[in-house]
Amino acid sequence: METVCPLVSVVVPVYAGQRTLSELIRRCVALRSGIQGVPPGLLHQLIFVCDEPVDDSESALLVAAKKHDWIKVISLARNSGQHLATAVGALYSSGDWILTIDEDLQHPPEMISLILIEALEKSLDLLYVKSTTRVHRASLYRDISSSVSKFGMKTLTRDDYSMISSYRLIRGEVIRSIAHAVDNKAYLDAVLFSVTSPKRRGIYCSAFSDPRVAGRSGYSFKRLVSHYGRLIMSAEFSGLRLLTALGVLIAAPLFILMFALLVAGSLNGSQQIAPGWLSLFFLGILMNIFLAVYSVYSLKLLSVLFARSSAAPQFLAISREQDASHLAYLMQCR
Repeated sequence: METVCPLVSVVVPVYAGQRTLSELIRRCVALRSGIQGVPPGLLHQLIFVCDEPVDDSESALLVAAKKHDWIKVISLARNSGQHLATAVGALYSSGDWILTIDEDLQHPPEMISLILIEALEKSLDLLYVKSTTRVHRASLYRDISSSVSKFGMKTLTRDDYSMISSYRLIRGEVIRSIAHAVDNKAYLDAVLFSVTSPKRRGIYCSAFSDPRVAGRSGYSFKRLVSHYGRLIMSAEFSGLRLLTALGVLIAAPLFILMFALLVAGSLNGSQQIAPGWLSLFFLGILMNIFLAVYSVYSLKLLSVLFARSSAAPQFLAISREQDASHLAYLMQCR
């Protein structure tokens, strides 16, 4: 079997990367030339998507693009968010695989070969890279809020959103086929989940962290709320799980109050409690359950309409013919 080097395009959304982009480019130039375990040419493209940066990042990137023809700089007309910027970068890519990383050096590009081998060995289409240590050391609330929101999404949907990360490796034909369906209100990973099988998604764990000094995180509480709002609007919710959650939130306090009144009535005499209160409580519980069911199916309908309006494909035909050849080439270079 003839072995062939796979091609990986690295996509980097840029918003405030003036302090870190020169170092990122230097490391990617070394990767492009080949270092231990990473064959020359594996890093096929380095695509920067300038999402209306707040600093002078774009000027520095244009200078780097003139020096290296494999570096592309794409400038968006307005700030559109990290997910749309990533999708745009994918549309301009030509690699077999797309590696998405942040601009701030928290995602080491040197892991490119290890991540790709993991994806090829397990025949994956989408591989998330997660840190075994806390990433944002200067932003504990960001890590906590992220974990809580992802756990909530995992509970209310059929998909494991706790695995998602902006450090991800995606099969090129997968992300390019859905990139046009991503807008500034959509959550890229929710769209990716809609066209990939859970069996074709995976997690690669390693230790890395955000090297920025305290206070440098670009996510305020308001931006985090907006970020997770897009996830809620883009995700496909499970009606049964939503119904269960709403039922517990609505019915549990009523049952507790009803039980407390029963205890109070038995201790102090039921004549002290207004007659008919028990029937009213049961009627209130039934009404709230009805409203919960109505809310669930209304949300499901909105989810279906959102999915159809996004123009995401209903199916993808994936070619994995060269996976074995790519894997064999990478193993020879280790």
